[in-house]
Amino acid sequence: MKKRDNPWYVATMLLSVRPRSVAEMRKRLLAKGFSDEEVKRTVNKCLEFRYLDDKQFASIVCDTELAKKTVGKKMLLRKLHSFGLENMVISEIVAEKLPLEKELEMALYAGNKKKQQLVKRGIAKEKFYQKIGQYLLGRGFSGEAVGKTVGAICGRNDFD
Repeated sequence: MKKRDNPWYVATMLLSVRPRSVAEMRKRLLAKGFSDEEVKRTVNKCLEFRYLDDKQFASIVCDTELAKKTVGKKMLLRKLHSFGLENMVISEIVAEKLPLEKELEMALYAGNKKKQQLVKRGIAKEKFYQKIGQYLLGRGFSGEAVGKTVGAICGRNDFD
């Protein structure tokens, strides 16, 4: 029997590359052609050895995304959903890792960065704040964070 025909070997090789969620591991093992029973046994063994932990995985993903400093709550939620994590785990980790104050801080950072780019390009004042708002919404910031950030940036008269 070749090593790649052993689901435990394949699972540990996948985990050696990067952490995985339980759903992601199941999907990858099934795609490799292993039976449902083999996949179930292998995933349970990974859980037993604590090689798979959805909360820890979600925390790692959040930390990685937040290190970029330009992502909001909605983008984190989308990213975590894409790994097949349960809604309860997602909401718990996102609430822990990105409270509103931190999201506002990050939105202000991203908004000011975008503002500098727009000022260099000579964007008209009428379009300026709309473009900042659109940028922040596109980066996954909540409506509340976008509104407060655009309001804070509008409070500064850099055009006069």
